Amino acid sequence: MQIQPTTRENAIQRRLRRPQRHRLLQGYPMDPLMNRDLPDSPTFPGWVEPARPLIVGVIPHPFCNPRVEGCGFCTFPHERFGRSKAVACAEAVAREIDVVGSRSPRRSVEAVYFGGGTANLTPVAQLRRLGFGLTQHFDLRSAEITLEGVPNLFLAHDEERLDWLAELADRGRISMGVQTFDPAWLAKMGRRAFGDEAVVAEVVGAAQNRGLTTSADLLVHLPGQPLAAMLRDIDRAVAIGLDQICIYPLVLFEGLGSAWSRDPDLLAARPRNDEAADAHARLRERLREHGYTPSTLTNFERGPRRFRYEVASFHPERYDAIGFGPGGITCLSNAEQSTKWLNAARADDYVARIEHEGRAVDRHFDLTGIDLQLLQLTRGLCLGGIDRLAYRDRFGADVLDHHGRVLREAVAEGLMHIGSRRIHLTTRGCFYADTVQGALAEQRVASLRHSRMDRRHLDVLGARQPMG
Repeated sequence: MQIQPTTRENAIQRRLRRPQRHRLLQGYPMDPLMNRDLPDSPTFPGWVEPARPLIVGVIPHPFCNPRVEGCGFCTFPHERFGRSKAVACAEAVAREIDVVGSRSPRRSVEAVYFGGGTANLTPVAQLRRLGFGLTQHFDLRSAEITLEGVPNLFLAHDEERLDWLAELADRGRISMGVQTFDPAWLAKMGRRAFGDEAVVAEVVGAAQNRGLTTSADLLVHLPGQPLAAMLRDIDRAVAIGLDQICIYPLVLFEGLGSAWSRDPDLLAARPRNDEAADAHARLRERLREHGYTPSTLTNFERGPRRFRYEVASFHPERYDAIGFGPGGITCLSNAEQSTKWLNAARADDYVARIEHEGRAVDRHFDLTGIDLQLLQLTRGLCLGGIDRLAYRDRFGADVLDHHGRVLREAVAEGLMHIGSRRIHLTTRGCFYADTVQGALAEQRVASLRHSRMDRRHLDVLGARQPMG
């Protein structure tokens, strides 16, 4: 084994100084590492185990309608809303559900999440069509079903979206993108029309009157935002009576691609990583003081009804996931392998593929060996740590035998603690989870990138050869 010089900066130390990307949604491997050479039939390989628990994500369309490009901060795929396009896209998603459902065994679903651009922009007629398709092909009788969106649209047209959700689900839930209650920041984001504190409170009351639970996302560490303002947002969310409060650190750095990342004044006002980490620890403490307990790095819950979807999405070793719609992510696993598929993200591309092929898979990646380990580890860190016993049961060795160097480096930097059954992130490590995830995957990602470059080089050489 080659010994690195002790003065050389290791992967953890190097990444601590970088912007923290907080990559929770897409997981390992990220989009650029996935393959475009698709198999002939990427719909449910023969090794899929129908008895495995299943979660389903539905993106009816990628459209939203803020007054400011991407609300300034958004890095998710999104397009400008148009009703006719949204209807056409949602109808294509309904067709995808029918195609996939007709080719797979009927499975019981643990949780369904309607998300994406602004999912509650979807006309109710199309929501009903999507819900009907799911019930035709999947068993939703005990499923938690979530509809995501902006607050004011839950009140539109006599609260018809809330009525639809309550009719569809015994365990219905809404998730709102609140971001902040500060009027000045809402104006900067172009979100003033989406609902202020009073609107959010009205939505929570209307939802809870129908037996629905409620969740809200808050964006923290805004440029120049003092800790007192972040704490004030949390206190207001608590006072409204939300069942779940999610805090998402702003991701902002030059070259990111968001509108704010092109604003030098906002870039200059970002907090340093160490300042943000200290503030983040105080925010987590404040939520605990209010009786909310963490279920993931971002999500805090209060009350008897625990939320299922997000926690299940971070357990690929236990749960399969099927993603419908533009940008939908599917991840299917058994003990020895996993496969991951990503749908085309742009609405026009997605709809065209569904119309011509009945499917819209754009990229895929088959995982075995080290890739399977990294999938489980990086997703598990989103829950706060690594289950050593579960890892040993699946891979036949302790996680420290496979990844001990990086994990011990994380311990040395105060990011993790090694216990006999679990290696967990410290409070500081919860802010720097992205550093640990990136360090764990660094060597394998470099290998995959080199392999892809080699393949492209060979393709170019092949194209230059004369035809025989």
